[in-house]
Amino acid sequence: MPDSVDVVPGGHAAGGAVQPLVLVVDDNPVTRYATVRVLATAGFRTVEAEIGQRALEIADVSVSAVVLDVNLPDIDGFQVCRILRGRPETATIPVVHLSATYMADCDKVRGLDAGASAYLTHPAEPAILVATISSLIRASAAEQSLRESEARFRAIYHQAIGGICTLDLSGRFVDVNPAMVTLLQRSGAELAGQPVAEFAPQDWRERVAESTGRLQEHGWQGTFPLCNAQGEIMHLEWSISAVLQSGVKVAVVSNITDRVNLERQREQLIEREQAARAAMERLNRMKDDFIAILSHELRSPLNVISIWTHVLNQHINSDEGRRGLAAVERNITIQRRLIADLVDVSMLNVGKLKLELERVNPAELVRVAVESMQRQAQERNVTLVTEMPPVLADAAWLDPSRFEQILWNLVSNAIKFSPEGGIVRIEVASNGGALRVRVIDHGRGITAEFLPLLFDRFTQSEDANRRQHGGLGLGLAIVRQLVEMHGGTVQASSAGVGLGSTFEVTIPLTAPARSDEDAPLAVAPSAPDAMPLSGLDVLLVEDDMDALAALTAILTGYGALVRPAGDGEEAFDQVTTSMPDLIISDIGLPGCDGNDLIRRIRVREAVASLDHVPAVALTAFTRQQDRRAAMESGFDAVCGKPLRLQELLNAIEKAFALAG
Repeated sequence: MPDSVDVVPGGHAAGGAVQPLVLVVDDNPVTRYATVRVLATAGFRTVEAEIGQRALEIADVSVSAVVLDVNLPDIDGFQVCRILRGRPETATIPVVHLSATYMADCDKVRGLDAGASAYLTHPAEPAILVATISSLIRASAAEQSLRESEARFRAIYHQAIGGICTLDLSGRFVDVNPAMVTLLQRSGAELAGQPVAEFAPQDWRERVAESTGRLQEHGWQGTFPLCNAQGEIMHLEWSISAVLQSGVKVAVVSNITDRVNLERQREQLIEREQAARAAMERLNRMKDDFIAILSHELRSPLNVISIWTHVLNQHINSDEGRRGLAAVERNITIQRRLIADLVDVSMLNVGKLKLELERVNPAELVRVAVESMQRQAQERNVTLVTEMPPVLADAAWLDPSRFEQILWNLVSNAIKFSPEGGIVRIEVASNGGALRVRVIDHGRGITAEFLPLLFDRFTQSEDANRRQHGGLGLGLAIVRQLVEMHGGTVQASSAGVGLGSTFEVTIPLTAPARSDEDAPLAVAPSAPDAMPLSGLDVLLVEDDMDALAALTAILTGYGALVRPAGDGEEAFDQVTTSMPDLIISDIGLPGCDGNDLIRRIRVREAVASLDHVPAVALTAFTRQQDRRAAMESGFDAVCGKPLRLQELLNAIEKAFALAG
């Protein structure tokens, strides 16, 4: 028999080409040969059997079709067909009954009942035989492919972790897979025939009915929740197909409850974080306002004391009286610095302290700062020695007041911890594009253990002698931050206890990117004697009567004609009567405050085409935003409280310079 070709299941040759194998069963060698010849000519491979038993032995999955004679000597064709149909591996093989004799219709029916696919009479027309076999093989292959596809779908359907279900055109469940049963905790029988919307939360039912019931040409994807048997809401993601030919839609369902809950938790965390941040910002604003008010309340009485100290200093001639006034002035300075440190550290904490950079002469700033420390040094019998080279950079980008604060803290500490009769050396140099300032003392020194903590806030040495000098432990921490804000560094060194200490500040001379390199060089203030106050009509606005009296005395002593006013309304009335040569006004006035007053005055000047009157603001609110608000309102200069006479005179000079 021509059955020696290696065949794989389904009738494919080992080489990969499609060569259907046909089993020809016929006890008549002549008719069997004729049938084989026709099939071989058409390209089929064949295998032959003379009797039914042999046919049953040969038939397996490699056979694509069977041409079966009805009349066989051992088992008739009907029985062979039944046996083939009863075996799983051959149940779907097409069987064509072929008989050399006429068959009655009843025999044809028997054949079809036995599982035959077609009936032909021998000799069959070759074309009909080939066409019949080819058609049956194609149909069988298509049915096999469909069965395999259905098997794959069923495997996926039943084994899928996610839910899968079929829906009818009205949005009712037709069938559900086991994962869907588990998801909703309801049996397939409970779900079948029920609208999907029936299991949705009440406020979702209308939307769910619309999503599952309407016809979509391209399907639908989205999310909506369903409730399980326990009443728990399950957040589900749906992908619903378009309507299939069978009139159903397939839906693939993913449980996103955990994801939704996590997203809600994330949103809640964000909301709580935003609320906490808003609360923190409110607390920071309240703290800033409290510190501003506190510093105002502390500075205001210091302001009166400071002004009257200047006044009394001109009238007391006894040594004892002058020593007393010097002690008062010294403690005013200490108190003023403590208040400034508290305000500065608060602003540094929240990043609100900003530098006001100017192109300044560093040598002049050092000279002025050291000069302001001379009295403190003299009282402790300490000598201040400043060493600067003949050639020093004539311009640097610095915040003058903050640079002075850096120097004041370092030099003040050096004086404080120097022995009586000691020397504090201030060395200034510029090289390598940087300004370097070294403050050297020969005092108590610093232990190696304490050096790393020196610039931390609220940190002081536990040495009893050091503690007696007081302070909040903020000065050096503020120095470090101010130096770093200038883009520089500060370092401390000491050989040990009793061997003094050295502080070195390095600040770049180059202009920061945010600064205007063409800004004018700041001009050093004139000496008090050069101030042209003699004969000036000065409107002085201050609601603190003690401060008003003291300032009046000082300005009068410089030759000014002072017009006092206790509030903003009184001051504006005086302006409308007669414009002064100079306005000096407190900011924190009752009713119409200083900023409102100067705005009204500037409007009047503009409307009446009057000259710009120089105006100086006095304020115990020394935050940068307070100073900026005063300048934006129309003041030409701002002077902080407690007043220092030189600062006031400098502010007056600046106001006149700006007014032209």
